[in-house]
Amino acid sequence: MKYCILVFMMLLSISFIQAQCEPEEGLPLDKVGLYPLPFGVIPVEEGGTGITDTAFIGELFDFRFTIVFPDTFLDPATNNITIGDTLRVIPDSTMFVFDNEIVGFPEGLSLEVNPDSPFLGSSEAPAGCMRLFGTPTENVVPGDYLIFFGAQSCIDNPTFTGCTFVLIPSLFTGIVGEYRLTIADKTSPTLDVLNSQQNLSVVPNPLTSHSQLSFDTEGMSGDYTLRIVDLSGRLIQSETIRIQPGQHVTELDATDWESGMYIFQLSGREGQLSGKLMVH
Repeated sequence: MKYCILVFMMLLSISFIQAQCEPEEGLPLDKVGLYPLPFGVIPVEEGGTGITDTAFIGELFDFRFTIVFPDTFLDPATNNITIGDTLRVIPDSTMFVFDNEIVGFPEGLSLEVNPDSPFLGSSEAPAGCMRLFGTPTENVVPGDYLIFFGAQSCIDNPTFTGCTFVLIPSLFTGIVGEYRLTIADKTSPTLDVLNSQQNLSVVPNPLTSHSQLSFDTEGMSGDYTLRIVDLSGRLIQSETIRIQPGQHVTELDATDWESGMYIFQLSGREGQLSGKLMVH
């Protein structure tokens, strides 16, 4: 019996160790970075994909980030060569923004940082990693959550020496764009993500002034509401679209929009279609 308990404890320990995140290898090590890089400013081909997975209510979610913090790098805030002392991600200071309001971690999700002690600057290997993981509960409101990771960095350069609190992504860190986590509920047809079923496309994207949002309408009916918001959650456009059989095409006029990234969501009783627009 004691042997069985020992084996069980060993297997439990091995499972816990395997569950911890490991940094991704082969990444650029010459500047501070959180990989994958945020979406919207950094080109996708250069790693600016943001969070690519959807978290479903009642299902395990596990998304991993790699942290790079070199011992020397060009500080984007001062444009000086900077000595990296330590960097520490603070899970309790990570902000989730939903419908333009700051909220806590969606119930069931948490952030694991490995190692949990401060990262020492290194130009030879990634500093560490993070896991955003857990099982969103039925109390979580489905939708898009904008995430800002709280961190404390200690650096030394000709204009500044010491420690300061920073948010990632931000202009201060030079890691710009957005991390947006989509939480969906597969059990509710009104909240299904319909993108793949409806062959959703936006062409061109990125755009300079005009674009076309098109999708198949099979399985959709009635009125759908199109909402477009910027990264701060400010509503840019809202209109009602009457669904007709076949393929629907909506013209998007971004002539008066500022350059940047926007989120669109088309919602109706059968579900929602959503995506991102980049305006040059």
